[in-house]
Amino acid sequence: MHITSWLSLLSARLNRAHPQRVPQRRTVRPRVEPLEDRTCPSTIHDYEVIARTGSALRIPQGADAGTLAGMSLPSINDAGAVFLGTSSATGLNAVVEGVVNPDGSVTLSRITDADTNFTFPRIDNSGEVVAQDQHLSNPTLTTHIRVWRPTGTRTDYATGTYNGTTGSGDIFVVPTISRDGTRVAFIDNRSGQYTLMEGPAGGSPVAIGQLAENTGGFRPVVANTGAVVVRNGATDSSPVMLYQAGHPPVEIASAAGSDPVFTHLGSSPGISDDGQIVTFYGVLTPLGASGYNAAQPGMPALSAGPGIFASVATRAGRVLVRVAGITDPLDPLNPLGPARFEPTTRVAVNSTEATQKAVSVVYVGYDHAEHKTLYASRLNFSQKGATFDPADPATFRAGAPAVVVQKGDEIVGMNDGVVRDIGIYDPVNNHGRGDLVFWVDTDEGQGIIHTQVPVRYLNQGDNPWYDDWYASGLSADTGVPRDEQGHPFWIKYQGCALTTLTMALDDVAGLQETPGTLNALFQSPEGKGGYGGIIGNDVNWPTAVKLATGQAGITNVQFTEVHAPDNDTQVLDDLVSRRGLLTVVKVKNGGHFILVTGKVGNRFVIADPGHRTVSNADDTFRSYLDVYGDQFTIKGYISDPGEDLSETTFAASAPEDGLSLLVTDPQGRRTGYDPATGETLTQIPGTYARVSQVHRVNVSQ
Repeated sequence: MHITSWLSLLSARLNRAHPQRVPQRRTVRPRVEPLEDRTCPSTIHDYEVIARTGSALRIPQGADAGTLAGMSLPSINDAGAVFLGTSSATGLNAVVEGVVNPDGSVTLSRITDADTNFTFPRIDNSGEVVAQDQHLSNPTLTTHIRVWRPTGTRTDYATGTYNGTTGSGDIFVVPTISRDGTRVAFIDNRSGQYTLMEGPAGGSPVAIGQLAENTGGFRPVVANTGAVVVRNGATDSSPVMLYQAGHPPVEIASAAGSDPVFTHLGSSPGISDDGQIVTFYGVLTPLGASGYNAAQPGMPALSAGPGIFASVATRAGRVLVRVAGITDPLDPLNPLGPARFEPTTRVAVNSTEATQKAVSVVYVGYDHAEHKTLYASRLNFSQKGATFDPADPATFRAGAPAVVVQKGDEIVGMNDGVVRDIGIYDPVNNHGRGDLVFWVDTDEGQGIIHTQVPVRYLNQGDNPWYDDWYASGLSADTGVPRDEQGHPFWIKYQGCALTTLTMALDDVAGLQETPGTLNALFQSPEGKGGYGGIIGNDVNWPTAVKLATGQAGITNVQFTEVHAPDNDTQVLDDLVSRRGLLTVVKVKNGGHFILVTGKVGNRFVIADPGHRTVSNADDTFRSYLDVYGDQFTIKGYISDPGEDLSETTFAASAPEDGLSLLVTDPQGRRTGYDPATGETLTQIPGTYARVSQVHRVNVSQ
């Protein structure tokens, strides 16, 4: 972000020798830029630093095990434990596990022998890590595929003899373990053959596929079902394949033949834990696009060109969805969107949980200024599992790419180091919308960074919508409408709720609007001249969501009001952390709306339409809810209601039908709607009431 004055920032840093957060102050050099030209998000990120060059290591028993000199690409499990294969200061390799403690400190434990060769391992939900154990100091020794536990114990899964003199002797490589820890896969390179092996973690592996020679390296990933995705071959024309014991191989994407469907395919596809979604980079040909469009009628039309794609298993077979493509550098929605993609980096995807209707896809690309960038996109759908229905055109909707970090950015906790390179391998878990880990190289050393899948950020003060008149502020009788502070009734000054709504709808519904276009909709006859979607300087949330999604033909997204005590972090944690719901809250005594997107450690992550994640006038970051003192009121959330069997829903055609629900516990405390007083009560600890309805709007002429 460009800043118009000298600012001093509070930064939370992790001291690895004494893992505590130490507040420090820093100065940002001023860069002057007019408000109307300010379209880029913050370039300084307040992210969690799991490890960095010089971090102290411990062995499981707590003894000192040296410090980090370098680290490989990380992996994260659903509990937030992070694998960071690394080298110690002595130059020996080891598998290290990092855990963020409740107090925010980080414990790094070395859990393998010092000579382990980690070739793209993965951590499971029990904290176990699969790795190739090959003693580099003596390559004629036996090579193992081993599963290492946080306690430092291990299980030998496969054993072979490595002949280091020929370079093509018996060797096992690139092991991977499923997220639930039940399946292990690796590649057996005996006598120059490349055989994909897979089996139960406690049993014996079997051959499930014969792979072509690949001197560039394979990057397999195994799902909880035992399905393994891998690009079969070294060239970018090699197919992306899905292998599973007892099933014929499935060709996910092909770039072969005289009339190929794709001309290029990336070397590191991803797979969801349930095995249903395969994600990959490819360049779709015009012939391939027309073929897919003819074969999957009703689906969003595919266009030719490079992009990030998802192959989704449906009850009618697999369908192809474009998750991201090349963006227009002049598009105000995506000024930092991808101009090209990195074909060799993992395209990762997480899995849906019971109450979610979307997945997060994480990938690397370059913006139009050639800055290497880590992106995340949300792929939304109205049905999941075996009930995917490609005949429903609203089934799949992709949101705009959100920037996680770029080359040239700074990360708090990395000694003000400027990011020079970014890397991912197994970067996203299934916690809420997804926690993220990635590797960075900065001019101050390497680091492993932990954050959350962000929303595509919008600011109410950005061009071209900042000086649009807010919908209900227009009045022919009052001349120039102004707020209580004398500001014009522009989106810049009144549009926090509108901008919050826009960010949420993009994420949940793939509705790639701007605050300006939604504002125009609400001013139109369909939007009741502003008074259907907006009341005063507030959004009429249920009606606004219905108007915005309805004009796009989307019928399965709604706003749900939540009635909970003020400042109730337990309810907020349930919504954003357990259920992965984007939640609208009011802060500053109800004067400002923001979007709570999730939780990292013990801090709620926010998207604040009025402040970026860099500093502002009061020298604080606006990345977390606690900058507002944890003083908030939950307004509600926007979601696809879906199927949530943990709750019971009652519905009435209109409020005057008199249908209500009031629950009373043995102590006489009540939660629900009290028809006698018209109040919504939340007296029972740990409970809250939700109201889902579309408000009637009466417009008088």
